[in-house]
Parts: sequence; C-alpha cells; structure tokens
Amino acid sequence: MGTLLGNMVDYEIEAVFSKTPKGKRRKMEKKKEPKIEITAAKSSSITGHGYDEKTSTMALQFKTGVYHYPGVTKKEYDELVAAKSLGKHFFANIKGRFTGKKIR
Repeated sequence: MGTLLGNMVDYEIEAVFSKTPKGKRRKMEKKKEPKIEITAAKSSSITGHGYDEKTSTMALQFKTGVYHYPGVTKKEYDELVAAKSLGKHFFANIKGRFTGKKIR
C-alpha cells in the first residue's frame, strides 16, 4: 500500500478488478491517492493535517489512521487549520459534509 517518507505519505497505484459473468477478472480502473504532506497538529483528536490543491483533497491524521477528504476547498482547509479547536471545527464543519476515505 503506502510507505511513510518523512512527513510525506507515498501511495502506489491500486488496480481495481471486477469479475465478468464467466468469472474472469477484468481490470476496471486505476486509482491513485494524492501525495499529501502531513503537518503535525496540537490537538487531542487530530494529530496531523495536509492539503493537496491539485485534487482539492484534505488529509487528516487521527489516532486511528489517515483519512482523505476530497472536495474540500483551500478556504475550508485554511479555516480548519486556523480554528482555535481543530476537533470542534472538524465536527461542526467537515464531518457529515465530506466523506472521508481511510488510506492507512
């Protein structure tokens, strides 16, 4: 899957397969997670954060893992980072509006 390179998480391309009606595997699509540098955060719930402008994807590191949130604007990310409490801001403004995908 991925490897941690300093504060950068590097992910390889993952091929997705489906089965044809006869049971043969068919390659459907390739997906690639963006490389997002994680910056440490002083929060009891969010231990790190990062943003990829090219894909409008926010990365949040929790104690349980790293999640990517596609579709988050740079402004919304900046508001999270500037918030007095990252956790409160996340639960009030991000969770429920954006779907997070656990990447590790």
